[in-house]
Amino acid sequence: MVKFLALTGLRYGELVALQTNNLLENAISIDGTIHFHSTTYDSPIRTTPKTQAANRIVPLPEKANQILNKILAEIEFLKQNNHYMDKDYVFTHINGLPIDYRTFAPILKKAARDAGITKNVTSHYLRHTHVSILAELNVPVKAIMDRSGHSDASTTLEIYTHVTEQMSENLIDKLDSFDY
Repeated sequence: MVKFLALTGLRYGELVALQTNNLLENAISIDGTIHFHSTTYDSPIRTTPKTQAANRIVPLPEKANQILNKILAEIEFLKQNNHYMDKDYVFTHINGLPIDYRTFAPILKKAARDAGITKNVTSHYLRHTHVSILAELNVPVKAIMDRSGHSDASTTLEIYTHVTEQMSENLIDKLDSFDY
């Protein structure tokens, strides 16, 4: 899940709302998000995304396709279990229900600590990382907005500006080290 989030820039709710009908050839269709009741783990509510811009098609890199293929094979295996509730979700517990963020977050935090990352890592951090990588690759802001489902350019530009400032600092370091 972590790698898939980093490769796609999805919001966590969009990730766990993915159903097999959202899987296209080398892309995914985002048309929903999942919210969980705070009182029970087994009550996911699938709703429409928070903005019209969040309804989108996200092209997938090959690594993301490989992750999906592996997960789909695992799902077929899990369906043999009598306790599997087939609701057509892709990223699920072994019972077939979407993975609640309260389950995912502590695992992500522990993995970050184990990797020596002291920053408070959340799924949104992975989304921010995805947008930052796209900015470093000089992907146009409009393309990043479309991919990430941002309805407001300022959200994307805030991340993009931070990255381009860092790129500018790196450029100066490189120029300073150049021997004329």
